[in-house]
Amino acid sequence: MKRKLPIFFIIVVFWCTVFSMRANAANEAVLEARNTVVRVVAFDENMNFSKGTGFAVGNIGEPVRYFVTNSHVVAADPQYGFYPVAIVIIFEDLTIEKSIYEAKVIYSSETLTPDVAILDIGTPVSYRQAAKLLPEGNVRETDDVFAIGFPASADDINDSGRETLPSRPENATTSKGIITKLKISNAGTNCYQIDAVINPGNSGGPLITEDGYVIGINTFKALEGEGTNGAIYIDTMFPLFQQYKIPYVTADLTSKGGAEEGNPAAPDANPKASDALSPEAGDENTKPSAEEKGEEKSSNRKDPGSEKADAFLYLIVGIAVVGGAGLVITIIIVASRRGSKSKGQAASTPQSMNKPYTGQNPYAMHKVPPPNEVKPVSTEPQQEPMSARGAMNHSAGGMLQVPVLVGITGQYSGIKFPLQYDKVTLGRNPAECNVIFGNNTPGISSKHCEVSYSKARGCFIVIDLGSSYGTFTESGKRLNPATPEMMKPGDAFYLADTSNKFIFKME
Repeated sequence: MKRKLPIFFIIVVFWCTVFSMRANAANEAVLEARNTVVRVVAFDENMNFSKGTGFAVGNIGEPVRYFVTNSHVVAADPQYGFYPVAIVIIFEDLTIEKSIYEAKVIYSSETLTPDVAILDIGTPVSYRQAAKLLPEGNVRETDDVFAIGFPASADDINDSGRETLPSRPENATTSKGIITKLKISNAGTNCYQIDAVINPGNSGGPLITEDGYVIGINTFKALEGEGTNGAIYIDTMFPLFQQYKIPYVTADLTSKGGAEEGNPAAPDANPKASDALSPEAGDENTKPSAEEKGEEKSSNRKDPGSEKADAFLYLIVGIAVVGGAGLVITIIIVASRRGSKSKGQAASTPQSMNKPYTGQNPYAMHKVPPPNEVKPVSTEPQQEPMSARGAMNHSAGGMLQVPVLVGITGQYSGIKFPLQYDKVTLGRNPAECNVIFGNNTPGISSKHCEVSYSKARGCFIVIDLGSSYGTFTESGKRLNPATPEMMKPGDAFYLADTSNKFIFKME
């Protein structure tokens, strides 16, 4: 019996090693998926805000500019008087202005059906990497899933969470659960029912598999009961990606025709936007499900490349364990022989060969300097396209600010007009003006003047449009027609006379 003990020990070590390596591989895929996730914040003119999560889409290995989130994260909410005037994506935190980008909403459903939105920051960046998307038919009930995002509750328990909104990949919260129902319909949209925790702030984040594929968009939780949450099928986005010519990568694990990881199923290795995959993209993307082929789902859950990789992994592990086993047997035999000569000497045991994971630092991966090495952002306009500089400035307290035009006197007294998106034209002609005066307003021309905010220069600009009675600075200086007049926050001007006076502010 004593001689059989080493063999039993070897078998136990072998299987423990195999299962441990598989678990570690799955954990690393989940951690890697955090590098796709961003924080999305929508502000109104009073600096009320809505916080959510989003994730990047695009070609694998390339900089990204498009992000998916929920419509309700960026949409107006009349019930609470919330009307967003600015949408930003935060890659690091509020203290690092360089990492805050203004985003344009290129798609959002006003009716929230489906409750999805696509954001564009205008310039590709390497702060994050594109997600790998997995269509329906590749998962089943009870499969493990992970919801990743930036819940508000996590900010609340963090000492600096509310003030700085930490938004790096490692700041994201990951909750584990299973698919409790494979398909439910919510507001006419196909969703997964899951028990992974979803809280306010998680909305718009990715629901991923243990292999790191995005299968859904975390969207809602039941008002009553626990563990009943929903994630919209990622397939909902494919026609929208096609419509807006946004590149993306999918992997179909149910058939041999599916794309392998990091390889878009298209003729080119790096497909153009027009090559983006969708459910209508052809036969290779409309494979029959496992049930239609009369097979067990579990029999086709891995693509050939993945199976070969697993086989190779098992082979390497087997060789390593057998080699280690030989070493253990040799040591035991030697120790036994020594023990027969000196019973007081213990048998030596080999030290663990396992090393801690030293995966690539996400900042190095994205070529972004760590926070303590971030240099002050340059004031050169060509170095900050579409960034939050100017339109979204920081006050001393770290809060974001929006440039606004505020009425002081006249019919627009106390009314604010955001200037972060486009110029505002003042006058009597409703077809050409944004701020419209009555036809009987003394001294106001059909197109009197226009005002705007320059992100590059960090100042407000007023241009008289050839008005009959003039546009004046607060000191009484009349502006020359068609000549820009630069002003700073706190400066005021008036149209014709002081009964129509406005001031510039950052709020």
